[in-house]
Amino acid sequence: MPETNNAAPAPVSLREAFWYWLKLGFISFGGPAGQIAIMHHDLVEKYRDFGGVRIEDNILVTPEGHRILGKPIPKTVAEIEGLV
Repeated sequence: MPETNNAAPAPVSLREAFWYWLKLGFISFGGPAGQIAIMHHDLVEKYRDFGGVRIEDNILVTPEGHRILGKPIPKTVAEIEGLV
């Protein structure tokens, strides 16, 4: 299994965010498809190795113990791949 970097990404300043979205807003080549492609490259590909899958359960914690609320969800690789 490849090593992953679990450190949080550096915060983005308001100035950086403003210029990114301004640049994206001026891009008309390709229309929305072109903008989505740029966002995919900048946001998805950049953080592809950031971590793994986040799995959340609703858990009730009491003084007597805990229990999972709702239906069991798949957690192992085999269970998740079985959904596809």
